[in-house]
Amino acid sequence: MMKNNGCNEDGWDLYEEQTRQEFEYYAVRRGYSVGRDKEYSFFYAEQRAADAWEMYLHGHVKGRGWDES
Repeated sequence: MMKNNGCNEDGWDLYEEQTRQEFEYYAVRRGYSVGRDKEYSFFYAEQRAADAWEMYLHGHVKGRGWDES
């Protein structure tokens, strides 16, 4: 469900949410556990998955550019 600020209920914008879903699809296929931390559900419980997500996020979301023209 999208909120009026363009983010879903977890605080992700639509592009970030799509990227997270793609990451989890491929991560499971590569043997990573994508279970969330019990106390902080924003993070993955397995450190290996958390590290892989940081790299994936940086390359796909934070590395994107915007056409400012």
